[in-house]
Amino acid sequence: MLPIKATFIDEITHDIPSQNWGEKEWEADFKAMKAAGIDAVVIIRAGYKDKIIFSSKALKLHADFDLAELFLSLADRYAMKLYFGTYDSGVFWSKNAHARELELVLPFIDEVAESYGKHESFHGWYLSNEVGKREFDIEKIYQPLSAKIRKVSPGKPILISPFIWGRRLVEKFLPPKEYKAEWDELFKGIAGTFDILAPQIAPAGIDEIGEYLKGFKEQSKKHKFELWANVETFSSDIPAKGVFYPTDIRDLVRRLSIVSPYVSNIITFEFSHFMSPNASNPSAGKLYERYLEQVLNVKR
Repeated sequence: MLPIKATFIDEITHDIPSQNWGEKEWEADFKAMKAAGIDAVVIIRAGYKDKIIFSSKALKLHADFDLAELFLSLADRYAMKLYFGTYDSGVFWSKNAHARELELVLPFIDEVAESYGKHESFHGWYLSNEVGKREFDIEKIYQPLSAKIRKVSPGKPILISPFIWGRRLVEKFLPPKEYKAEWDELFKGIAGTFDILAPQIAPAGIDEIGEYLKGFKEQSKKHKFELWANVETFSSDIPAKGVFYPTDIRDLVRRLSIVSPYVSNIITFEFSHFMSPNASNPSAGKLYERYLEQVLNVKR
């Protein structure tokens, strides 16, 4: 069974609450990540609508504190790789206003590369526009964003994390065979725009996760990308609409066991809120302890 080696960082917090951490709390969390064997962090989005993690001249958005510099400095200090997430307008790319989205994001990528590319930990990029199937003409976003990234950051890998269009997400879900056919078509437009694909497995029925990943594994060989799995550490099973809690260790271990034969690495969404000993919800710290015991065989 593969362990979790990477985590998203979601500090824009547009769908989960902020923990209002400062530099001291973030350093404690990077220490906890490192102790749990995590060696890569992915900023899931550097900006969303009018929120931003650093003051951006390209976007004309202000931040009171430079979280990008903090995250990269901590990743430097703890010898971790960092993937930098792009900006998401939250509007244009999903409304067929692709040119307007690109007017914002392309200069932003230049700005990020110039401002933060010197960091040793700046390992790659994350395309923050997430899809689950062929929709929004996503190739019209991925192709120019990827071309820009390859120009300003040659050799740095690009990660995407689409969500499985499964029965736990939508009523008109796509079973594994149909989902594979859907992505066979989508890859015609986006293959080569990324290097790593980490599907979000939470929307899939537990008995179907392996079949979905089997399809992606076959496609990874054809289209030459590395396959990870995004094994979420939150649970959406608790009946509280819009509220997410840390998952049960039994469910986490089961999912890790299911995905391990198909992937080379496992990332989670996301450590700081749902699995950290520093999280606001005490259950996250308990998940951390059980994970160390049952997955890493570390007794404390």
